[in-house]
Amino acid sequence: MRLPHKFGKYALVSKIAQGGMAEIYRAKYFGEGGFVKDVAVKRILPSWSDNKEFVTMLCDEARVLVHLQHQNIVQVYELGKDGDIYYISMEYVEGVDLRRLFRKISRLPLRFTCFIVAEILKALNFAHNRATGQGRKLNIIHRDVSPQNILLSFNGEVKVADFGIAKGMHRSFETRTDQVKGKYAYMSPEQASGMPVDTRTDLYAVGVILYEFLTSRRLYEAPNDLMTIEEVKRSALPEGFEKDIPERIATIVRRALQKDMDGRYQTASEFLDDLNRFVFSEGLVTHGLELSLYLKEAFYDECKSAMNEDEDRDEFNPQTLIMDTLPSRFKRCRRYVATAAAAVAVMVAQHAPTDPSISGGQLQKTVQPTAIHRAPATGTLSIQARPWGYVYIPGYMEKRETPLYGAKLKAGDYIVKVNYEPENKWVQQKITIAERSQITCVADFGVESHLKCR
Repeated sequence: MRLPHKFGKYALVSKIAQGGMAEIYRAKYFGEGGFVKDVAVKRILPSWSDNKEFVTMLCDEARVLVHLQHQNIVQVYELGKDGDIYYISMEYVEGVDLRRLFRKISRLPLRFTCFIVAEILKALNFAHNRATGQGRKLNIIHRDVSPQNILLSFNGEVKVADFGIAKGMHRSFETRTDQVKGKYAYMSPEQASGMPVDTRTDLYAVGVILYEFLTSRRLYEAPNDLMTIEEVKRSALPEGFEKDIPERIATIVRRALQKDMDGRYQTASEFLDDLNRFVFSEGLVTHGLELSLYLKEAFYDECKSAMNEDEDRDEFNPQTLIMDTLPSRFKRCRRYVATAAAAVAVMVAQHAPTDPSISGGQLQKTVQPTAIHRAPATGTLSIQARPWGYVYIPGYMEKRETPLYGAKLKAGDYIVKVNYEPENKWVQQKITIAERSQITCVADFGVESHLKCR
């Protein structure tokens, strides 16, 4: 399939990933009045479209995500069908997943490790406690909390993805109790044994992720899947793992990774409370904008490439998708005709007389070549405030609540003002937006209020 490719109401632009049953594309949705939005489209591979069980699982995933409207969970927009192929359109997250971060960074700063894990726990706490409008609890369990399913945006957001095998009341059917699902190295002992699971299974997986980022090594890494499952069933922490990390967070890890479910954290909020107490006691408080700066520096080339792709795709014309359906010889003809027409226009313009007194059937008017209009240079601005604030940019923005991510501004000078309304505190700073620049500002309304931008 050539890209870009028209698929339903979307244009598939580039492939993000492919598994054995489905593939994910970055896509564009085109609405009325020139509206364009980047989305991710997850579609069943054609060979699986006739598999009723898998189609049902995809529908279940869409059904559960509709109930999970949370800032730390990837949002679903639509469950649809193009021809015989089902798909889900979802929020597109420009960034990296935790697996790539783990491979890139030998030792992640502790404040970022704690921040990322805390954001994961917020997502799980919401999912675990989600209920219908009538108050019926959905009992959603993710069952596949693993680094590949934790997405970090270059704006500093942390989002849990892929509830495709989630267990709960939303499902059209349930799998057999002994059917093992999820990635082996991040399973709980009960999950690896094919025993009944509950929300504490997800918390064990978070414990594995926390351990691995604290120690910079995998917890379960056997030569094959069968041996990995046996290691998970034993659930034994390596001796001396805590020697290079603070004892208080080592205690959190031990509790999160208890083999006995009753000895483990019972809820995500309980896990989160302990983690937050450690963060505040050690002075490790951070925020998304600081993580954003760290990721953009660590993945500089990818972030820059993504920005360039965004600008290129802003020029993307959905009408070009129609050309995909034409025989190649017609495409070539259309290209040659357009090139020839442009050349003729330039030649006529060069040789046309400019004296209006010339007559006798000669050309009376100069033909000017079509001007090429370049899109204005732009950069982005992101702002966060502690505890919160309203953003004002005279002549451009009026009372936008923080956090503000990726606001586009034309190149030039601006005065950024942030107001903390409860105490009528104001901070401001002059910034310069250059082409493709990314400015981040943090307003702090503590004892001494200030605004820092870079």
